[in-house]
Amino acid sequence: MDEIKTSIVTRQLIRDLRGRKDIDKTIVGFLVDDFKKRDSLGWKKYGKPLDHRDEAHDWLVELEEEILDACQYSKAEILRRESKKQRHVSISCVYQELLTLLVRVKTERENLKRGRHLD
Repeated sequence: MDEIKTSIVTRQLIRDLRGRKDIDKTIVGFLVDDFKKRDSLGWKKYGKPLDHRDEAHDWLVELEEEILDACQYSKAEILRRESKKQRHVSISCVYQELLTLLVRVKTERENLKRGRHLD
């Protein structure tokens, strides 16, 4: 994949990911490839990169919607595994973390609406 065609957002995500010492390097490599593929799909679909300066998007709304989807997908996987009497401890932990993220993003959005910044 052409580095020049990689968005600023993706390049910084990859830098942040590579800087994490708590993640196995093999997994980092897989995730870097995944981010590059997602970036490429965005270029193909929209004809431009994800741009943090794009005021047409409310990135927190987009984030909340994606986390809502991820919660539904992970719960669906848990229910499928339960129906097959399979273990789902790991995905259940992911699901709980997603719910926590969802609450944090929703809280941030509501605070911004009220003009409160808690950073």
